[in-house]
Formats: sequence, C-alpha cells, structure tokens
Amino acid sequence: MAQALNLPTDVEAEERIKKEIYLGNLPEGVTADQLKDFVNQVMVAGQLVTAADGEGPAALEVRMAPPPARFAFAVFRTTELATRSLRLNGVEVGSFRLKLGRPKAFVERFGDDSATAGMVPAAGVSSLGPSAGGGANPLLAGLAGAGGAGGGA
Repeated sequence: MAQALNLPTDVEAEERIKKEIYLGNLPEGVTADQLKDFVNQVMVAGQLVTAADGEGPAALEVRMAPPPARFAFAVFRTTELATRSLRLNGVEVGSFRLKLGRPKAFVERFGDDSATAGMVPAAGVSSLGPSAGGGANPLLAGLAGAGGAGGGA
C-alpha cells in the first residue's frame, strides 16, 4: 500500500537522513534560498566540492524552522557531501558562529558521527566577514554578490 501512496521506502528515508545536516545559530532574517546559496558557495570556496562529485550544487534543499527559531536543515546531493559540510561547523559569519551537525534522527539511527569529530575546518573559511556584530548580515549578503568567501571580488 505504501507504493500506491508513493510514500518513501525505509531505504529512501534512511538515505535522506544520511544526507541531511542541521544548521544552527543562523542570523535573524536569513531565508532558505540565501542559506542554500551560502552553503553551496562556501563548500566550493573551502574546496569541499571536487570534480569527482559531479555537476550541480552540494546542498539541494534547505528547510527553515519557523521563527523565532534560528536553525534549518539542509539536504545534500550525496552522503559524502553532507559529511564534508560538517567541516564548516564553527565558521564565523560576521558575528555568528555557525553550528553544523547531524540531526537527532541520524544520531538515533546510526549513533554518534565520530568519524568527523577530529576534522579540521575547511581551508580558507574559518571566518567570513567582519567579526563585529550589528547590521544586516543575512549571510553577508550572499558573500558580497558571490565574490568569494574572503571578500575581495
């Protein structure tokens, strides 16, 4: 009957859980599209996406929690890209230090993701933009018009 309703199979649901990442401590007012674009740009800038990953964005979808919550969930194209995105945990964006991690459903099903515990931050993306707060951040206005992670167009 699940097929008649076109519901995801257990295997499909498990694969989706493996591709999903929690993104927390987000600036107020950021949208799903801004966050998706930001993650994709920083993944490229930090060399977390390679030619072997194929064409297309790393993050396919972002679901925002309803306000006033400041977190979201991103679904990546592959489980490998999702795992690599964890290297962005702790990256400073303006006055915000992003928190990335596995969602509770992943931890409950697969346990602690200890394989990523000792990862070093992605090259060139430990801090993005001024560290002083105040002002309109929404992820540094699309990385200053997609000019790159460090600024400088």
